[in-house]
Amino acid sequence: MIDGMLAPVLHIAEIGLRVSDLPKMAAFYQEHLGLEIVLAEPNYIFFRVGELPSPLGAVGHPQMLVLFDREVALDVALGTLDHLAFEIASERYAAARERLQARGMLVRERAWPDSLAWRARSRFFRDPEGDTIELIAHDPGAQWGFGRTVGRAGDRPTGGADGVLRLAHAWHERVMADEVVSHAFEHGVHPQHTERLAAYWGEAWGGPPTYSQQYGTESDVVRLHSGNGPHEEMDRRSIGCFERAMDDVGLDDSRLRRTLLDDFTWATTTTLAAYPTDADAVPEGLRMPRWSWDGLRRGS
Repeated sequence: MIDGMLAPVLHIAEIGLRVSDLPKMAAFYQEHLGLEIVLAEPNYIFFRVGELPSPLGAVGHPQMLVLFDREVALDVALGTLDHLAFEIASERYAAARERLQARGMLVRERAWPDSLAWRARSRFFRDPEGDTIELIAHDPGAQWGFGRTVGRAGDRPTGGADGVLRLAHAWHERVMADEVVSHAFEHGVHPQHTERLAAYWGEAWGGPPTYSQQYGTESDVVRLHSGNGPHEEMDRRSIGCFERAMDDVGLDDSRLRRTLLDDFTWATTTTLAAYPTDADAVPEGLRMPRWSWDGLRRGS
């Protein structure tokens, strides 16, 4: 390592561009370069460029191109570069921060437990011409999906996808034992029901877009729950099953319990109950609601 170096760079993790016409630019990179959308929001779009053979890559962070709407929250009025993100080793992260602070270069810091959920943390600073540089490192202590533990296996905390799957299994067992809610499954249960449910919850709670990529769309989910008439009693009991399922998996963090229960209650009584008389009335293109510590994310 060269004296004075902040930290050895492992890979380019992402390049962010500010663009004037976000839909047009997104279409260009999809149609002409075949880039796959990882996450799309009204003001930015993340594209997968390739895989990262690194700690970040091992937890699902691909190499990415990110397009940002030029009109939204810009730091620099001119230019197209939003930022360059370089991956560094986790063990170099603290030392890089100290060097940045000592040189008066540190602009801001951020952890990513409840947004894109790639279990990472970042330091931002500027190069001599004002371009934003990000040093991003895998955070081995974090879990995606609010960065908290969901479920336990013996004395070992189980977070992330495994924890959400345990919660989905526990909820399914509860509803199948409920004399009212079990009627929703009287025509049979998909063999991958709990896996699909866990993927949906995980994506809505800040995890990877597994449901959208492998199983279906928000419109599919709403349509599946529509056209069966009003079912307030079933909804109430289903919410109760979810609360008891959190007990079953040992989820005892009060803030996390409240956040997940608020999401489940909101989805059960609003989006999934919006078309009680006609499943064919569900429109295409519905956006999956995304939930955070502060409730429903704006733009969901």
